[in-house]
Amino acid sequence: MHAPVSAGAPFELKGFWWDAADGEQATPCFGSLTYEPNTTGICLELVEWQGLLRTALASDIAVIFGQTLDGVPCTVFDALGVNRESRLPGGHSRAELRSSLMAYGAWLRDPEEFPVRQVTITWRGLNEWLAASWRGPSGKSTGLSRDEPAIKISLADGAVLTLGFNPRSTTAAFEEKQEWIASLTVETPNPIPFGEIRQRYLVPFHDLVLFGTTEETVTQSLTLPGLDVQESELIEEVHGSVEFIVQDASRPLTAKRNPYRHLLMPIAVWRSNPTALAEHWLGLHTKLGKTASLLFATLNSRPPYIENQLLNLTTFAESYHRTLHDESPITKDEHSASVTQMLTALPDKRLQDHYRPRLKYADEQSFRGRMKDLFRRAEGAVEGVKQWRTAGLPDDLIETRNSLTHRAGDDGNALEDADLFWATRRLLVVLQTNLMLDLHMPADAVAACITQRYEADPSLFSG
Repeated sequence: MHAPVSAGAPFELKGFWWDAADGEQATPCFGSLTYEPNTTGICLELVEWQGLLRTALASDIAVIFGQTLDGVPCTVFDALGVNRESRLPGGHSRAELRSSLMAYGAWLRDPEEFPVRQVTITWRGLNEWLAASWRGPSGKSTGLSRDEPAIKISLADGAVLTLGFNPRSTTAAFEEKQEWIASLTVETPNPIPFGEIRQRYLVPFHDLVLFGTTEETVTQSLTLPGLDVQESELIEEVHGSVEFIVQDASRPLTAKRNPYRHLLMPIAVWRSNPTALAEHWLGLHTKLGKTASLLFATLNSRPPYIENQLLNLTTFAESYHRTLHDESPITKDEHSASVTQMLTALPDKRLQDHYRPRLKYADEQSFRGRMKDLFRRAEGAVEGVKQWRTAGLPDDLIETRNSLTHRAGDDGNALEDADLFWATRRLLVVLQTNLMLDLHMPADAVAACITQRYEADPSLFSG
């Protein structure tokens, strides 16, 4: 059994590497694979290649197999050539490749397709999400401590989720120490493709941690134990557990903004019934579909231009309302009859063809109406939202969005500068409130979550 690399810590692996597509005709090249979390990420430097890197410099190599000097199999996926030197002393050549994903401990053909039964993952922010307490309507609810048993959640589809803290040995400043790492383990009754597990469980729970902490959340480690007992043509060799190194863990992150006491929705909110949280969140995430990706990609990025954030949040708001809370002002039969009557009244086919596509969706709620519905729904739980609505914030958001997307030049109705900043922040509060209500949380619990998250930001509700 090999010693796993430390997730999130720099390392170097020396060994021999070759293009997996060459099979038995491959010519291994000596090289060094390094991982620098805050600079280059995953970087493979090969010396004196013979065919491997000539292709790589023109395009990427889908799969590179390697074996370290300690005999550990490794796989580098989608490696892209970024640098090449051909006249080193002694006639040697060197090339450098970068990657976003590698596997330590196995030769794997396609990380999305091979079958697995168990996955363990850690994210930045998961520790805080599990450990933070919550001040609810009935008093304080504590988070999960390190010496408590892990939380086990059995889902209706037979999968079992385990959330808890595990000790892990790490090396820092040449000294080995032990730290506690929070992780999520997903175990399914039967092996299914890893890509399916990722989409069904890992992506939604990543977004749950992001939503609950309101902090950038990236993968820090991903381990697939038990691959050595799997049979698949996509797995050529494996040594026990396989540790994945993911490039997003090397992305420089902004400093922590929220201390433990200011998390929006830690698991302590659901401490009495974590299974309900898992079931409700997975169901909500599935209903939102690709719309969820838009929201969480926006929240998980470094602070973008405020105009971009507004456009993304308003787009999500429209799609979210259309998906979960749509209410047509007229019936389908009324709409169909009215459209037929209006088109018939037009004098010629040219005008009918012009107006037909414009009338097709005339029975739907307007974007302005949808935005006001979301504000009304939120004001039933959070004091202060009604004041925003009656002061015209939904209209201001729509006018600003329309100005950015439909009208060029200056627009006196569009928000700018500080007004735009605070309006966008308040729209986020409205969306967070609506999503928590969709998790079947009581209104007073939702209000407590908003209060805990924004109590250090009194200007949000005072304007």
